[in-house]
Amino acid sequence: WRAAHLVYQLFADYFLGCGVAAGRVVFGDHIDAKPNFSVACNAVDAGRFHPDAAARAATRANYGIADTDRLAGFVGRLNHQKNPLFLMEVFAAMAAQDVRWKLMLVGTGEKEPEMRAAAEAHGLTDRVIFAGVQSDVPAFMNAFDLFLLPSNFEGSPVTLVEAQGCGVPCLASTNVPDDGSVTELVHFLPLAAPLTEWAAKADEIAVGGDHADHWQTLAAAGYELKTAARRMEQLYDKLRREQQSYTRELLTLPPSKILEKAWEYLVREDILLTMEYKTLENEQAQVLLDLPDTMTVLCDAAKDQDTRHQDTIMHEIEKKANELAMEQSSQPEQTM
Repeated sequence: WRAAHLVYQLFADYFLGCGVAAGRVVFGDHIDAKPNFSVACNAVDAGRFHPDAAARAATRANYGIADTDRLAGFVGRLNHQKNPLFLMEVFAAMAAQDVRWKLMLVGTGEKEPEMRAAAEAHGLTDRVIFAGVQSDVPAFMNAFDLFLLPSNFEGSPVTLVEAQGCGVPCLASTNVPDDGSVTELVHFLPLAAPLTEWAAKADEIAVGGDHADHWQTLAAAGYELKTAARRMEQLYDKLRREQQSYTRELLTLPPSKILEKAWEYLVREDILLTMEYKTLENEQAQVLLDLPDTMTVLCDAAKDQDTRHQDTIMHEIEKKANELAMEQSSQPEQTM
């Protein structure tokens, strides 16, 4: 999978990522240095995710959360990625420092039974609310005094933007990319930091009360849904114009050249699809990436083969990669 996406760097016209960090993971560490890389933000609807004092009061009242209570919250799947058992440990440390803290978990997942057991082990069953899956997420976000996201890994979490849209202070792990941290509401701590440090930071940033609006900053950073949609429209318009220009150029060629380019296009597509679904060792991918014109070499290797079958294509790709690797290993090392 990774090898295929690294090879895409040589052939794709444009690259899109939900954030710079996600783009680097998928397409390579330096993809954001390319002029044809763009970030398609995980934008949210400002008409839904905004400070709402009435929704805050109603949601808290529905769950028996008093004005004097401090409510930490989480929205998402209770799975390994989101690190919910660590979240429970953080909350236990928070609750030990301030008895006013309560925790609301919006969502479900395979870790829920362990979460319930952990709450019971810490004597916190009366202070942890398992709200389950909810459709009105903005109302719950507004109810929080603090949004917790101590994930093990993330791409570009939309919930972090939703929380900022509602004006909620956020405390996330440093494993969460900072792409979506565009307001002063977001704070980060490493998972290795002491639980007491997490509790102290939570106490510091969760000021309580009605939330302030931060949409001017979020919109300027491209996280407002309509703005993000317009940017995507502009990109697709550019791609359409380039495709039309290429089509006009293609039609000026003689039929034999058109058929040649059509064949090359089909073979290139077959090669990329093969590398997406078949396993190629990283070393094999690297030796191909080091070529000045990788796709031309692979097309030449496959030109006399039946490229309708992925096994056939994969055999030619591996054979060429192994040949190149043997050539490299047989060359004498240069010495100073």
